[in-house]
Amino acid sequence: MISVVIVTWNCERVITDCLKSLEQYLPNSEVIIVDSNSQDKTCKVIEDLKQGNIRLIKLNENVGFSKGNNIGVSYAKNENILLLNPDTVLIKPGLEKIVGYLNDKIGLIGCKLLNQDYSLQPSCYMFDTPINIVIEQFQIGRFFPDKYKKRFSPYLGDHNKKLYVDWVIGAFMIISKDLYDKVEGFSEDYFLYSEDMDLCYKVSQKGMKVLFTPDYEIIHIGGQSEANDSNTSNKFKKMLDSRLVFSKKYNHRRNMRTFLLSYTIKLFIFSILRFITQNNKQVQSKYNKYKNYRIYIKHILSE
Repeated sequence: MISVVIVTWNCERVITDCLKSLEQYLPNSEVIIVDSNSQDKTCKVIEDLKQGNIRLIKLNENVGFSKGNNIGVSYAKNENILLLNPDTVLIKPGLEKIVGYLNDKIGLIGCKLLNQDYSLQPSCYMFDTPINIVIEQFQIGRFFPDKYKKRFSPYLGDHNKKLYVDWVIGAFMIISKDLYDKVEGFSEDYFLYSEDMDLCYKVSQKGMKVLFTPDYEIIHIGGQSEANDSNTSNKFKKMLDSRLVFSKKYNHRRNMRTFLLSYTIKLFIFSILRFITQNNKQVQSKYNKYKNYRIYIKHILSE
């Protein structure tokens, strides 16, 4: 048996499809929904569905993704947990088989994520290291042969084979309740972003592996929690901030210095381009962005 934990915040547009797909493909599951004080009709939509296996927990404040999941798991009655985003849709049966992959070596499982048009949505990654950061920042992995993509850039590699990875996107995670409790769940140092990487890191610290499997796939719309934030730069800043929190938390200051070096190089490149293009608006925008990121990282490093 499995307990499904979903954290919602202003998800009225997507939650119905998610819950109906659970009813179709996982009808005997316990579904626990933690609503972080939605200001739209999310709770009403859930209640109107009248699905008897749903337990709706209404909070009076937005506690964020990490704390919301921790609250939800604390109510779970089954031995295995599916942490699921509200903007996902199950599209096939067979989830029980995937849960069976958990054992004394495999502690957490992620599946294949698809966009709404059924195209691939990369979902498996390696932890930040100086090498991996440089590869990602300058998109070097695109030029790697498959065997090196598997090692350094799995998000660019073959998603049709089972693969042990460092971490998977938190839109879909299967983990036993016992292990979740042992690693103390999602770290609440994060409000949004990188908490999934943190959870997988803590699982690995227990000597367990994270498995990506293509044997199950779901649709993941993505970005619903930030749907009202049209500032892409602001979203990226939040993601960068969370990754710096991760590095600082686990004393990986070398990673922070690598980020700083990356943005220093980018700033240098765009300073030249700015001169050549005579302050082209797009070039100037990126120059300012990288300059701000560099200043921000220097400030974090000085703390």
